[in-house]
Amino acid sequence: SGLDKYLDELTVVIINALKTLLPKDHHPVIGTKTSKKVGPDFDEIIYELMGQLDKGEGVQLAQLIDESGQSGLTEEQVYESVKNLMSEGKCYEPRIDILRRV
Repeated sequence: SGLDKYLDELTVVIINALKTLLPKDHHPVIGTKTSKKVGPDFDEIIYELMGQLDKGEGVQLAQLIDESGQSGLTEEQVYESVKNLMSEGKCYEPRIDILRRV
């Protein structure tokens, strides 16, 4: 949709702006996005993290993003993995921005 395209473009602009703040010798552990496809390893990390964080009421998306950052995943990688997991039927969104594993 138009909103998705706009958000993708905005994400690229923000990432490029943030890159200008990094030292020239900075090498991220998991690197920045090189393609739209997020690997199954990222999906598995997100799936396991959902299980660890869910205390019975689901996991807030913002909390999942914050915790995933410690594993080196970007916000976009989290969103893509969540979409993948939802399309595979491994998780669902019972309320807006609340996720639960199946």
